[in-house]
Amino acid sequence: MSKTNQNWIILFAFQFLIGLTGCNDDPEPNSSAVNNPKPNISINEGPDLSITDYNILFVGNSLTIYNDLPGLVVIEGERKGLDIGVRSVTTGGYTLERHWNNGILQNEIASGLFDFVVIQEGTSASLNGRANMIKYGTKIKEQCDEYNAKLAFFMVWPSVNNYHRFNDVIRNYRDVASGLDAILCPVGIAWKEYIDETGDYSYYDSDQHHPSLAGSQVAAEVIFSALFE
Repeated sequence: MSKTNQNWIILFAFQFLIGLTGCNDDPEPNSSAVNNPKPNISINEGPDLSITDYNILFVGNSLTIYNDLPGLVVIEGERKGLDIGVRSVTTGGYTLERHWNNGILQNEIASGLFDFVVIQEGTSASLNGRANMIKYGTKIKEQCDEYNAKLAFFMVWPSVNNYHRFNDVIRNYRDVASGLDAILCPVGIAWKEYIDETGDYSYYDSDQHHPSLAGSQVAAEVIFSALFE
């Protein structure tokens, strides 16, 4: 039995032992600015991808789109002396399943331009969310391996209304990244530690789900650190 299969058996057994609930995950809030029914590929942000030190492909939804998180990672790289090129496949409300089914992310990975592929599912606190993250994370990991890109999971956060599910979000992202031998960008952990310590919810935007600029800046710092430090 392969190491990956053994990891999944352990994870599924653990999932039933801890009795995770089957509640629904946070729905993607409606936003005319991000609720585009078709996926977008953004323009490159930062240096041309052919002359950079490293290139990152971001795949996700409005939690990545808000405040131009990929651009903030480029800025963080500049602060640390690295030229980072980024490209994004992002659409408001999209899951990894919808991204996979439209095929754009596969074409981007197959270009061979990217050192890292940073993927972001929804909150994925539920059993269904976890199962989908495993299924489509596995597909994306296989393609990343084929084209010598490292897969990373951008751990997100629940809405304020579902803050009590935060530990489920953390557990599922951590388990799936570990099971796939992928990099974990533990943004959600950084958010929760700060909020629990201070009682300050300013990492959330006014809709209490999307990130404020401060929340996205923290996300950029955590992602950079997970990939390069």
